[in-house]
Amino acid sequence: RNGSNRAAAMSSTPRPSRPALPATVLTLFLLVSGALASLVIDVEGDNRQCFATYVEAPSIVSGNFDVILAESDRFRVQFYGPDGTKIYSSDDGDTEGSFSATGIGRFELCFENDHDQEENVGFSLRIFPIAEAAKEGEPPVDPTTKRLEETSRTLLGYLDALADHQSAARTRETRSRNLAENIFSRVVRWTLLEAAVLVAVAGGQVAYLHRFFDKRRNF
Repeated sequence: RNGSNRAAAMSSTPRPSRPALPATVLTLFLLVSGALASLVIDVEGDNRQCFATYVEAPSIVSGNFDVILAESDRFRVQFYGPDGTKIYSSDDGDTEGSFSATGIGRFELCFENDHDQEENVGFSLRIFPIAEAAKEGEPPVDPTTKRLEETSRTLLGYLDALADHQSAARTRETRSRNLAENIFSRVVRWTLLEAAVLVAVAGGQVAYLHRFFDKRRNF
């Protein structure tokens, strides 16, 4: 199965067991011609959540992330290569970023939340196989064609990243709008409750004064 790819998403684990990797909960089979996996996840407070992809053929593994609603500046993203080296690490408080690497083996993307509040983040992983050298007896790959393929792959990566950012922006807008509508509906309900209480108090005062003056008139 030359050129096939496998990806596995990893579940979250508590911070005290940081050295251990999470257990596999999802497997995605990726196409040889290029694959894309996009997810929106919630990373609980004081937690580390990782996703891994295994590439069996020489490929370019790239991706990006967007924090939908940043609750703190203690949220980090790390991207590791097949030998466990850290290829990319975001700075504290970064709400977006991108990364890329070339190779074969297991790549891992981890989200680390040092805050006690939950963080919502969307991310994408892309895998583009690299054209292999011509085998014996086959015509060599034309350099111009190879350059065009690389340029097309780069442009496609930029377009995918732009689409991901737009999707994250729409998600952020939807969440903000839902939050604003929820707050507005609560304010309206509370205002109506206050109005009802005021009407009830005013009615009680009018009734009390009416009985008071009736008694004075009778005397």
